[in-house]
Amino acid sequence: MHAYPNAGLPNAMGGYDETPQNFGENMRNFALDGLVNMVGGCCGTTPAYIKELAASVNGLKPREVP
Repeated sequence: MHAYPNAGLPNAMGGYDETPQNFGENMRNFALDGLVNMVGGCCGTTPAYIKELAASVNGLKPREVP
């Protein structure tokens, strides 16, 4: 399974309020819970989000496919 979430929900101005750190922490929790074996980012994610994402899952084992 893979996940490519947005940087949170869009706000009233069309921007995203979730921080890269919070995004990375959420994705780390997905990985630790064994929910994903591939991660990325979609709407609102910038290089800062992807950098934080990579750091947050670095060294974690991918989900084992049953």
